[in-house]
Amino acid sequence: MKKIPAMLLLLFSSIAGVSISSLWAVAAPAEVTFTSSYTGFNNCRPALTPAEVKEAEAHGSDIPQRCKGVGNYYVYEDYSAVSRYKYIKSAGNRFAVALTPKEECAYQTYGDKVEWRLAGGKPFAVIIRVRCYGNQPDRDGNYDVSQNLKAEYIIIRGLKGFPTGEDIDLKKTENANQLARDIADKLYKKP
Repeated sequence: MKKIPAMLLLLFSSIAGVSISSLWAVAAPAEVTFTSSYTGFNNCRPALTPAEVKEAEAHGSDIPQRCKGVGNYYVYEDYSAVSRYKYIKSAGNRFAVALTPKEECAYQTYGDKVEWRLAGGKPFAVIIRVRCYGNQPDRDGNYDVSQNLKAEYIIIRGLKGFPTGEDIDLKKTENANQLARDIADKLYKKP
């Protein structure tokens, strides 16, 4: 689009009887459209180089996974003893956000997909289900994780430049999926 010099714009507007503010109103951007895109965890690869994988295997270490997300973002899965952690990183590792509930969990498991909230086709937030387990022993003194479910959440996390978001307790919330989208969309601020 060719720029019009300010003097010509003033001259044109006075001849045509059009105010400059109404000219700017015509050029104002349209409302942003919010949509969702979904990714799973079946398109994942080791997050290490082949040499690092070989070294990790030699030491009995777990190998973190990197899964394709949306745009320049990836979902990483890392392991620690019996726990696994997911987090989002941007290409070039300039941004990272953990996908862990705000409540402390001894162990957590994740839903099978990530919902990416998009504004005008660009990702700005993620939504994922997380089950949070405690580490209380059963009557026999065994630590059976499946018997220690503390809570199940939908967590909302902002991507680079956007606020963190919230955790929604699924037991206490009706229409939690739609509420999560509404919360995510409120995180969006026009650049």
